[in-house]
Amino acid sequence: MEQDKQKELVGSLISAIIAEIDADFEAGKIPECWDGVELRWLIAKKFGEVVLKGVGTPYRKRGFNNHCLVENL
Repeated sequence: MEQDKQKELVGSLISAIIAEIDADFEAGKIPECWDGVELRWLIAKKFGEVVLKGVGTPYRKRGFNNHCLVENL
């Protein structure tokens, strides 16, 4: 995949996550007492739901994990 397409994909996934979290705020689903800890957990949860939904195979995941380890990503 070309780098500009990669950047476009990353941007669209992040935009989708921001939109979902904004909708949760607007719907009153996020308590005012939550601070950085809970909000970080929410962001991680949303990334997992949006980004990893039905993607890849165990073989590709293993290769990805190896590359991240070798390249210190």
